[in-house]
Amino acid sequence: MGITCKLRIYGWKDCGVQTKGRFKLVPWPPPPGVLKINVDGAFSSSRGNAAFGVIARDSSGTAQFWRCGKVKVSLACAIEASALWIACNSVIEADYSQVIFESDSQVVIQSGQGRINCPWEIQTVVEDIKTWAKGRN
Repeated sequence: MGITCKLRIYGWKDCGVQTKGRFKLVPWPPPPGVLKINVDGAFSSSRGNAAFGVIARDSSGTAQFWRCGKVKVSLACAIEASALWIACNSVIEADYSQVIFESDSQVVIQSGQGRINCPWEIQTVVEDIKTWAKGRN
């Protein structure tokens, strides 16, 4: 059984986010039988430090796995691409068959979709992700 892989990019309006006070409530549940993985990164350009987080949830909202870490990078999109790459490898390890990835990095998503020229700093990682996704569809 191959993996169904969908790369999506969501803004606040796209996912029906409701604002309550200072916090934004984001709906998590994917369709039944599908794992939804959200990746995100934070980057300090002055130091070149970055951190990432990956969370995978099933249709009931239960966390199935998570990853986090720190790395040195030169661009904000590099941490986002790294987080997505780590998420892909986690899916392989856990042997899930239907997966939706979410990211707020337009550069990474559009590079993966071939809609923009990929920055050279993330080209290898993006090509790895594309190869992985093609083999699963």
